[in-house]
Amino acid sequence: MSSGWPAPLAHGFADAGAYPLPMPALLAGAAALLLAATALPARRPSAVPALADDPAGAAVTAMRALALVMVVLIAVPAALGDLDIARNPAPQLLFTVGWAGLLLTSALLGGWWRAASPLRWAAGDPGRTPAPAGVGVWPAVATLVAFSVAEQLATPTALLVIVVVAVYVVGGVGIGLAKGPAWIGAADPLEVASRTLGAMSPLARADDGGVTWRSPRAATSAAAVVPGLPAFLGALIGVNLFDAYAGHGADAPWVFAVAVVGGAVAVTAAARPAALAVAFIGPAVGHVAAHYLAPLLIDGQVAVLQLSDPFGLDWNLLGLTGRDIVAQPVAPVLGMTLQLLFLVAGHVVGMAVAGDVAASGRTARAARAVAFPTRALLVASLVAGIYLRLG
Repeated sequence: MSSGWPAPLAHGFADAGAYPLPMPALLAGAAALLLAATALPARRPSAVPALADDPAGAAVTAMRALALVMVVLIAVPAALGDLDIARNPAPQLLFTVGWAGLLLTSALLGGWWRAASPLRWAAGDPGRTPAPAGVGVWPAVATLVAFSVAEQLATPTALLVIVVVAVYVVGGVGIGLAKGPAWIGAADPLEVASRTLGAMSPLARADDGGVTWRSPRAATSAAAVVPGLPAFLGALIGVNLFDAYAGHGADAPWVFAVAVVGGAVAVTAAARPAALAVAFIGPAVGHVAAHYLAPLLIDGQVAVLQLSDPFGLDWNLLGLTGRDIVAQPVAPVLGMTLQLLFLVAGHVVGMAVAGDVAASGRTARAARAVAFPTRALLVASLVAGIYLRLG
């Protein structure tokens, strides 16, 4: 990236400690909100589908076209463009615009990637071998970690993008042809992340075909839990915490391993029974939103400018070649406040969901006891997120 395109520090908006409110006050206020959420009365889960969970007809065609365009925009410049990433949009499009955009649009609209995924186009007969019940999403845990290593630890290059896209497409199509679409749903980290974070979507399809609201809390409480889901959520949260920690100069591989493995183990251990794992969907959305807010605002601009000359041949396809980005798209205090709100809101929903799930078939006292380890980890997750992002 050229010197005119500044990278956000720690995926944030200002130097550490620049937030005007003192850290003790932030942490105390966040903890108080979480404690207040534990007093909310339990609510019945509601499995109302999100807007994009089960699309049909023109919506599916549009989603598949969008996915195909995104793959082409990433793969073609990576293979044919300039090796200098300051002139090649592929790394920005893959690791920021594509990945973060998928996660956040899923949290807003629902799990749309299943319908859009090019891997499923090659899956063939849906009646072929289903994934064994015990497999769950464990393969996706492994592929999420592999993708995160490329995103967080490797130097972003066109060659890295080619390798990541090739492994994803060839591996995904291969498992689809050999085993069927059920195995894609178990191994594709994009589909699992989209489906899981989509439980937080506030939008549903109305009976008249329009759009209506649904409760993210009720929908998240009703989300299905399969083997490996707690580890997937824990690893996703761990990756985002590592990113915040790496912004302070500690980006060693062993720190990444501790964050990711520790997150997976911690959520798996705290979610007992496993149904409580859905309490970590809200926090995962909060961490992802806080993590990628600044990169989307900055790197997204860079990617658009680079797409005006995707091959480094001094083209000007979009009329943007040579222009500068807006280095401060929002005021730093506003950006950090949004990060804080994302983190707190996601964890508050998680606290309420933990109470809803624990209350099923239990007395109020037993429910509090069952939910305590999950809620304790939610507090730790929020404190770590606020401290590392704003401290």
